[in-house]
Amino acid sequence: MPKLTQELADFLKGTGRDSQDTIGNIAGYYHILPDKLRGHYKKHSCGCKDWNQKNHTENYMLYPRNKGEQLNIDEISLSKVELYTFTTNKKGRSKQGTIVASIMGTRSEDIIEVLEKLPMDSRKKVWEITLDMSRNMESAVRPSFPEATLATDIIRWFKPTINQRVHV
Repeated sequence: MPKLTQELADFLKGTGRDSQDTIGNIAGYYHILPDKLRGHYKKHSCGCKDWNQKNHTENYMLYPRNKGEQLNIDEISLSKVELYTFTTNKKGRSKQGTIVASIMGTRSEDIIEVLEKLPMDSRKKVWEITLDMSRNMESAVRPSFPEATLATDIIRWFKPTINQRVHV
């Protein structure tokens, strides 16, 4: 099953992989081809056509309702050639509603451009941002969140050293 189709099926299941209401089961019950039901859902039922982020989703996605007072910002490699910057809410603890922004690339100018789409009064409420030691993240965060204290996450730098000392 293609990745997007599997994600759609997981979404339609609602409760997770152990649910019996897969799109295939639903289509079988109504005697329709599963691909036809997936297509119908995508074109008519999911609201994708009217989604307000549709025209820029390849470059960035922004979820202002997920923003909190403490944020993380980090770059993540989704494949060997794709590097994205994710801003997440610390209180979300990597669960649903955690992502504040996903931005293609790591250029500070691009990150600033997207983060400044959040209302300034909302950005001023952020009092802490955890980031790694890269300069581009720091230069993106300072103008975007002027009231925030920057906390550098250095555990990634020390972890290999700690592991080497333990195994010596």
